[in-house]
Amino acid sequence: MIITIARQCGCGGHEVARILANKLGMELFDKKKLLEEAKQLGQAEEHSNFFNEIPINSLLYGIAMGFGNTKPMDRSLKLVKAITENKDAIIIGRCANIIYKDSKDVTSVYLFADKEFRIKHIMERDGISEKEAEKYIKEVETIPEPDEKKVRIIVRSDAEYAVKIVLQKPKIHKELEKNVPDNPVEGMIGSEIYGKTNEWLEIPVQDVQLWTCDTPYLYDFTVEMEKDRIAGYFAMRKFTLEKDGQGSMRICLNHQIQYQNGVLDQGYWPDGLYTAPSDEAMIFDLEQMKKCGFNMVRKHLKIEPQRWYYHCDRLGLVVWQDMVNGGGKYKHWFVTYAATLMSWWKIRMRDIYPGLLARKEKEGRLEFVKEMRETVHRLKGHPSIAAWVIFNEGWGQFQTEDMTAILRKEDPDRLIDQASGWFDQGGGDFCSLHNYFFKLKIHPEKERAAVLSEFGGYSYRIEGHSACGKLYGYGICRNKKALNRRYRKRMEQVKKLMAEGLCASVYTQWSDIEEEVNGIYTYDRKIRKID
Repeated sequence: MIITIARQCGCGGHEVARILANKLGMELFDKKKLLEEAKQLGQAEEHSNFFNEIPINSLLYGIAMGFGNTKPMDRSLKLVKAITENKDAIIIGRCANIIYKDSKDVTSVYLFADKEFRIKHIMERDGISEKEAEKYIKEVETIPEPDEKKVRIIVRSDAEYAVKIVLQKPKIHKELEKNVPDNPVEGMIGSEIYGKTNEWLEIPVQDVQLWTCDTPYLYDFTVEMEKDRIAGYFAMRKFTLEKDGQGSMRICLNHQIQYQNGVLDQGYWPDGLYTAPSDEAMIFDLEQMKKCGFNMVRKHLKIEPQRWYYHCDRLGLVVWQDMVNGGGKYKHWFVTYAATLMSWWKIRMRDIYPGLLARKEKEGRLEFVKEMRETVHRLKGHPSIAAWVIFNEGWGQFQTEDMTAILRKEDPDRLIDQASGWFDQGGGDFCSLHNYFFKLKIHPEKERAAVLSEFGGYSYRIEGHSACGKLYGYGICRNKKALNRRYRKRMEQVKKLMAEGLCASVYTQWSDIEEEVNGIYTYDRKIRKID
């Protein structure tokens, strides 16, 4: 049995690996152990760059994350496999999850922790003072500006230090290279920019390679400051609302009209609920979404690990990210039945009744604002995120226009769906409708895009692949044939609306969950129910 452990710096991954190895009676292979084994084989010097994490052409992180050219490291990866295979081993780092990605008896995990914990842990682990800790990079923010052919980067630290930024030419995930007939962007740009911490630096980007769903180019860069060095990436892309030739508002990617054909994803798993069992499991979902013809996924009321968004970045899958809604006990009759009818009749309900929308407590409203800001701060570096969804179906909704203004200030470069479903207040970038029961229709507007942010929800339960014994959904199907027939009929209706101004649609949903069997896939991802 093999267990691979990838981790964030400072999250205590090595300690976890040691405890797990002792408990399970397995051999632990960390950098030190692997280096000892390599020395015994007389191959340590040949692979010194690999063990010391010195980049060779492409950054090690790029290889570990699954894009770029892995050929310079192939021999090192083979060495690690030769040392560890046929053993009960726990391997920490060293790209082990990539080495064993196709093996059966392997469990791969990724460990992460809050930044504050990681900083404190590094200080304690390395015996450094708070003053020394100040010499570490606190945060790096990038703002790509493709229209101006530049990227703005700021390196934040607790003190003023000199920084060096090295920008590389863009790369595309190897499985997507077929979309690029002639790839002229091999090698390094050679851009080295020097500046100071806590001030914005402008870096020109010549011959811009735009990020699209077909060609999701990512630009690698490194930042060096004192003893610290980090690697990151960004993409040259821009999401906007623009009018077409008929005067209808459209969603555009890089100023080109893009119909965003999406699927709702709640991200539940039978063996981990909120947690995916492996990196491969996350990749499977996202790759299959694209193979099914979707170019967008709405991440519903959940925040995923950064790894999930990275895969969306490199695979070219647009993301609409929901805020996590909360509040008190809902008045079900109001936020469901009454709201559905009001939406159909286009009756706008003001959000000035916190009791009806389960947001009476001031502390809860303040907490929502705090968490919304934290969500944006944590995720806005991911180029795949096109839109933020503030409220869903009135759940805990309050002061919608104020929340939209706060969010716009936090991130002025993305689109905003302020009220998905109903209780629309007329702001944000979308007129966002949910429709499970009635004939599909839209309400085109002059300044907002018309989107169908939830529809479908047809249910079909397959015995042995469901977590519940009863059917739940917005249309019960007794067999796969009936499910596919209803799905295709609904999608034909959606296609007709596109000509009338529909800009995006989100089918409910990607996979079955605990109490819902309205997924394209079963809960265990074993069976695809819709062809």
